[in-house]
Amino acid sequence: LQSERRKFSPYGLLEGNSGAKGVNIKRKVDGEEIILPGRVIVDFKKGETLIIKTPGGGGYGKAKK
Repeated sequence: LQSERRKFSPYGLLEGNSGAKGVNIKRKVDGEEIILPGRVIVDFKKGETLIIKTPGGGGYGKAKK
């Protein structure tokens, strides 16, 4: 698995807010969830699931209040 923006949020431009960080999760058959790093080799057993939450984009300009 190779992914980006897991440690640092995507930055905003012209005072825009940062976006959300992404996360990779291995969900085991018993429901336990293990947070995976951005780059990892991992084995899966039958019934286990990989969840990939992609990072959000950073904002552009000041947010209106």
